[in-house]
Amino acid sequence: MEEYDKLYFSRILAGVIVGVICGVLALNLVSGFMLSAIVYYVLHRVLKKKAANIEKSWSVGFSEYLGLWLTMWCIVYSILYWSPSS
Repeated sequence: MEEYDKLYFSRILAGVIVGVICGVLALNLVSGFMLSAIVYYVLHRVLKKKAANIEKSWSVGFSEYLGLWLTMWCIVYSILYWSPSS
């Protein structure tokens, strides 16, 4: 597996994990977005050293990260906290 693929899949996995955490903790929009941004920044700084030869490494998997984070947050929150009205 190439460095690009490792970086891409690590961002996908991080998006899923952060989304689940936001859903379980029932965070509001600001807190959830801040957690997501912090995790992405830290992950970028850590993986930047390993993927030094990839141009614009910050953008690899960015849209997938955001999409999966938001999707998993909504799904997990809905499963845990949604109650049907009578």
